Amino acid sequence: MEDNDDFPFSFGNVSDDEESDGLFCQPKVVAQPADSAHIKAAPEPYYPQIDQDGWFHKSETSVQETMLQEKTGATKIKMRADHYYMLGQYKEAYDLAREYCRIIALNEINLIDRGSGGIARPDEGSTTSSSNGGDILKVTDSKEMQEMIIRCAIKLGRMSEAAELADGLIALEPGTVFLKAKVYSAVGRFNDAAHILVDYQKTRSSNYAVWRSLGEAISKSIQGTSTDSIPTSPTANSDDSVDFVKATTALLAFLRARHLMRCSLWSNASYAQQRYDREMSILCREIASLEQRCDILRQSDPSPNNDLSMQTQYESKIITPLRNMLDSLNDSSVSSLASTVTTSTIQEVLLPEVVDFVVSAWDPQVISSSTTPSQC
Repeated sequence: MEDNDDFPFSFGNVSDDEESDGLFCQPKVVAQPADSAHIKAAPEPYYPQIDQDGWFHKSETSVQETMLQEKTGATKIKMRADHYYMLGQYKEAYDLAREYCRIIALNEINLIDRGSGGIARPDEGSTTSSSNGGDILKVTDSKEMQEMIIRCAIKLGRMSEAAELADGLIALEPGTVFLKAKVYSAVGRFNDAAHILVDYQKTRSSNYAVWRSLGEAISKSIQGTSTDSIPTSPTANSDDSVDFVKATTALLAFLRARHLMRCSLWSNASYAQQRYDREMSILCREIASLEQRCDILRQSDPSPNNDLSMQTQYESKIITPLRNMLDSLNDSSVSSLASTVTTSTIQEVLLPEVVDFVVSAWDPQVISSSTTPSQC
């Protein structure tokens, strides 16, 4: 390794191996090794502080005492809850996560029993000291355990409780976004699920998984529809118009998800080929089912002419009607939909901004067969 001067770009910034001959700096003197025998230092033995399996389960104190009086107490409780969840013991994981979040919440407002110090209240001053362990709990973020509570509630069938907890969860990461969308869809709040996914897409529109989740959230709301096809325009009765909006919007979301998968480097990764094929087959089934419902006729042989035919069908049967509907909703008079689709009817089922976002992302390339002819 070169022994360079600290000052960058200096003339002295040359290595000992280069023949500077003292042109820019004094020649560096290389120390000669001593003749004495080299003495090897004996390696010091390593003793891990914790070397037992399941060490986080070994505690005779309560959750609160563990978190407040042990340096690794909060980590111990989190790992214990994670382990219970992995073992399928969702009730135990749920109870631990609940208690964890309760203690964090009380600690944030300085209202918690700290052992011998009693309960510290804001108006009485803090009684934290090294003797009662008050300075040990440094954790202030309980987001992971909040998600744990929601996941356990889902497993335990407590969907209403999971949805209520999800309302207070700030969605800034993909995992949180997917979790909230899953919970909202499970309790029939498809509008909320679609809205949170669209909000996330506005910052990261190239995530295929979010587009797929958006399509799934919308399509789940029409799975109970008894008819095999829907009107090709939102000009029939109110219920049929709602089905048209949901089915076409879901179809466009699935098409965008498939297009992003095709264009990503993922399609060329051999180690991910199995998962890629599985994800693609799911998207293809959803697209084929919705195309049939929307009266879109797909040609069996991919070709440029067939792609043009598909584009024409999508433009005339889906894109144009949806754009006309959005224009009418933006019109204060809503004259063209006064007797068919009201603003309140659409908003109850699917927010106009969700439909507008999906339609605005429309690109004929999403139905092109030239990207991957072997795929659907």
